[in-house]
Amino acid sequence: MEPPVMDISSLIALFGEQAGTPLALNQGGTLALAFDNDLTVNLEHDASQDVLHLYVIVGQEPADYDARPAFYRELLVANVFGHDTGGASLGIDDVSGEVLLTLRLPLVSAEVGTLRDAVQSVVETANAWRERLAAPTRAVPAAANAPYISTMASFDFRA
Repeated sequence: MEPPVMDISSLIALFGEQAGTPLALNQGGTLALAFDNDLTVNLEHDASQDVLHLYVIVGQEPADYDARPAFYRELLVANVFGHDTGGASLGIDDVSGEVLLTLRLPLVSAEVGTLRDAVQSVVETANAWRERLAAPTRAVPAAANAPYISTMASFDFRA
């Protein structure tokens, strides 16, 4: 027999209890958690998909249009397999130009420890990305400048 699935309200309440502060989603299904360094992790419940979205603003896209292709490439390279994002994703808000670090947490099997680990990971990753994006000159990973060489031909797959 599988353990019962915890509802989102109970999950958030227990998370707050363990953190030592009462927490609850507002009527819109959101909650903002403020951390050191002026970092806010937003939690947003999507009832239709039964997931909790965690997201943080980590920066702003460059005002200089010429700098944007390299900037976008840096974000895309980091997103591959969660390579530099702790399993989260980086994206751009189309209206504000803000760079968001987002993580989707399915609630079907979520427990307080799962939520705690997700929040901790998002905070650590967001802090790293805020520092990285605020650096006056960001080093683009060497792999980002290397020519693409397909290795699929060497596998000789057959259907």
